[in-house]
Amino acid sequence: MRTLVLIIAICNFAISVNAQKDTTYGYLSRYNYKSTQDEAIYYTKLYTVNNLWHKQKFLIKDDHLVDETDYLDKDCKINHGFYREYTDSGKLCAEFFLQNDRTTYGTYFHANGTKAGYAEYDTAQRIATKQQGWDENGVAIMNYVFYRSAEFPGKSQGWIRFLQKNLKSNVPANNGARIGRYRVELGFYVETDGSLSDISILEDPGFGTGYEALRVMRLSKDWVPGIENNKPKRILFRQPIIFQVSD
Repeated sequence: MRTLVLIIAICNFAISVNAQKDTTYGYLSRYNYKSTQDEAIYYTKLYTVNNLWHKQKFLIKDDHLVDETDYLDKDCKINHGFYREYTDSGKLCAEFFLQNDRTTYGTYFHANGTKAGYAEYDTAQRIATKQQGWDENGVAIMNYVFYRSAEFPGKSQGWIRFLQKNLKSNVPANNGARIGRYRVELGFYVETDGSLSDISILEDPGFGTGYEALRVMRLSKDWVPGIENNKPKRILFRQPIIFQVSD
């Protein structure tokens, strides 16, 4: 399932034009998938700064900066450096530092600019070793949770059992698919009450697999909600479902 690192914006972008030297523009859907300009929710700028690739993401409807991320590679697959997230009014609300795609520490900020939360991470296990939060007056918050992604009840094993019970795995074979592996990817939101919304097919290899994955995902209920800065958080998810056709 998803870890903290996966809240970093995925950088699949569609190259359009080079309006200025060393800057590449692209377009993203609401799930951070590459998109056409007409269907995009965001546009991106990609350029180099201090030997790193730096990507900024803007919301098209009002042109405000949503987030910005440093990468080791032009394909934007390895986060290395800072990831910063901004409010609609342009204030910094979260900052993370990553090394080779692994978060080392992160900070959330109150609207007045003071620290709201801080965490340090074990990069090998990708778990928080230290986390602390404060209210706007600087008073420490007891039992503070820096970040916890939404997850299916029972985590990975629970998800496997759910698929074994509900997924019609013979759908591609029944529709003429050859021997092989067929990967469907779905996008959706896990709401603060654990319900799912806006479920969409992002990748569909055909043979009825996309619609079957969508049907099963709609049966999925009562997820464990995500938490960000000690508050319930609406979490964007991208979940693959694999079909295997054998002899």
